This record gives sequence, C-alpha cells and structure tokens, in this order.
Amino acid sequence: MSKLVQVLRGEIWDVIVDARRGSPAYGRWEAFALSETNHHQLYIPRGFLHGFLALTDGVLFNYKHSAYYEPSREIAVRWDDPTIGIAWPLDGTPIVSDRDGSAGRFADLR
Repeated sequence: MSKLVQVLRGEIWDVIVDARRGSPAYGRWEAFALSETNHHQLYIPRGFLHGFLALTDGVLFNYKHSAYYEPSREIAVRWDDPTIGIAWPLDGTPIVSDRDGSAGRFADLR
C-alpha cells in the first residue's frame, strides 16, 4: 500500500527503500527530514520500504494509507542491513523495536 506521512510534533529522519523487483532503483534508499517546523509530507509509493529515526522525543506522526492496515501483509527489513547501507545519522546506539530488531535481510525478501 502507499502512504503519506507527516510529522505533527518533533523531528525525524525518514527513509524509503525501493523494493520493487525489476526497478532500476531496486535497493536504493533516499532520506528526508520531516518536522513540525518544515511541514513537509512524504509520499511513499507501493513497493517501497519505510523507516525512520526520531531525532527528538515525543514525535507525533500523521499517516494516511491507500488501504486498510493489514498486519499480515507487513514486512520488515533490518534497519542496519549492509546490502542497503543506509547512513543513519546516529548519536549512540538506537532504541529499536523487537520487531525491527529481529527483522530479516533485504536479500531475503520475496
């Protein structure tokens, strides 16, 4: 499903990864700063992975989805997968959810 995201409070570093097999940009990532002050929104097309790093405490998101959320269709890829090589702007060790911490590799996506 596609998504439109916006930060209503705080600031994040938002990343998308092209996971569309056959795409010339397959496996490439791009990052965007979204914050309550810049008011930017990010459209994430179907077939893209999406992740973010909260740069401030108390981040509040607004998500709009193109379809109803279906947990069984959700996939996750390790945030630090070396195949993708995202240059996260980290200051120390990140706090990662259990789901994201145990996610598989990008190469194993089907």
